[in-house]
Amino acid sequence: MLQSEKKSLFRFVFFYIVSTFLLLVISVAIFLRHEMLLVKDEELVFLKNSAKNLHEELEKMHRTFFLEELYYPTSDEYESAIFDSAHELIFSDFSVQDVDFSKMFYRNSDGSHYIEEISPYYLGAKYILIRKKFDSVYFDNLKRNIAIFLVVSFFVISFISFVLGKLFTAPMRNSIRFLDNFIKDTTHELNTPVSIIMTNAEMFESMEVPQNIKKYVKRIEVASKTLSNIYEDLIFSQFNHKQNIENKECNISEIAQERLEYFKILAESKKITIKSNIKPNIVLFVDSNLFMRMVDNLLSNAVKYNKLGGEITLTLDDKHLSLKDTGIGIEKDKKEIIFKRFERLNDSEGGFGIGLNIVNRIVQIYNFKIFVESEVGMGTEVVIKW
Repeated sequence: MLQSEKKSLFRFVFFYIVSTFLLLVISVAIFLRHEMLLVKDEELVFLKNSAKNLHEELEKMHRTFFLEELYYPTSDEYESAIFDSAHELIFSDFSVQDVDFSKMFYRNSDGSHYIEEISPYYLGAKYILIRKKFDSVYFDNLKRNIAIFLVVSFFVISFISFVLGKLFTAPMRNSIRFLDNFIKDTTHELNTPVSIIMTNAEMFESMEVPQNIKKYVKRIEVASKTLSNIYEDLIFSQFNHKQNIENKECNISEIAQERLEYFKILAESKKITIKSNIKPNIVLFVDSNLFMRMVDNLLSNAVKYNKLGGEITLTLDDKHLSLKDTGIGIEKDKKEIIFKRFERLNDSEGGFGIGLNIVNRIVQIYNFKIFVESEVGMGTEVVIKW
């Protein structure tokens, strides 16, 4: 799977999971709140009925006050207390703490409380307090079941999002594969004619031909080398990840000098002056083809985006490679995307937007560091350190 496909699939899966799971959590929160309100209503009805029953028992006790011994009515389902008009405790079957007489119904850590004002007074009681402890078992089971439901739902949503993501990215994947196959077939077909054009152009250079013909031969050679460089980039971009990298001690000074000579004719077509400061016999443990591709793409961009009659300066020593041009430069807000594949900063110039992407990929292979300094209208300098 290509990097672009992975990014698209990851984004779809991420947003699908987050949005769906968030909706699910909101729904569960609403359900939990509904359950709590339902339990609260059930408790309130129960406490009201319990207060009514206690009120009736107090009335009976009041009527038989002088006839028999009084026993305060208790229940296994709730706790109760009675208070006088001054909120002073008359009797209770539990340890009464702070009671909030400003509310008819309230909850705290001790449980649910219901206060009912009775009239007329019975046995001096003005207020009845009914308390019922929370049913923690019910809520513990409910919370555990909700937690299990959310965990299972998360995995189900993740699986569904992955399947849907695969289905939604399938057209893009097919298009990319079609484009890759087209590029592969095109590059394969280009190999032979490009080689023939370059070989014959070089033969014309060595032959004695009229001066007016030489300029046409030079144009052919410039065009063929440009085409050859594009061909090599496409080959690298499509097939390099399948090729074995053969690292060895390479004289990168010779490679850099050789590539300068190769691009000299391209630079001459735009009247660009190439300057070099190459320290001899610099040896680096790299794949020579990869290092050559890196230098080629830097030189190609320096020529392509340079101005007519500009300059290119290549510097190489045992610590870094630097390529500086006097071209159009790069805008600050575009520096973040210059290494992305198929990104072109200037539509007026040719190319596929893969040159700096290839450079960056090679830099990453060898853990080099790349730095780009640029100013619009003044030029660009690319420095690669190892």
